[in-house]
Amino acid sequence: MFGISLRNKDLYFLWVIDKYLEHREKILACGADDIIFYLGVNYDSAGQCNLSFEPEILKKISELNIPLWISCWEVEEGSLGPVWPMVNLEDVS
Repeated sequence: MFGISLRNKDLYFLWVIDKYLEHREKILACGADDIIFYLGVNYDSAGQCNLSFEPEILKKISELNIPLWISCWEVEEGSLGPVWPMVNLEDVS
């Protein structure tokens, strides 16, 4: 699993979807049989966890025909909460 920090989450979803589609056959050939699109969200303890998705993103996710899991963690001030290795999309081709 990995995390990502982007101002435009739609770019992230499109990137992940495109990369999965590009490499799906290789992933399956390696024996993957339980593929999940997982999104972990840390949110400020003073607020609430709200998510929104553009229709184009929802359509592309549904076309993958794999489950979408979303987990939200309330993060207290000074805490990072669950941390995943970060990826900068500008560094990934």
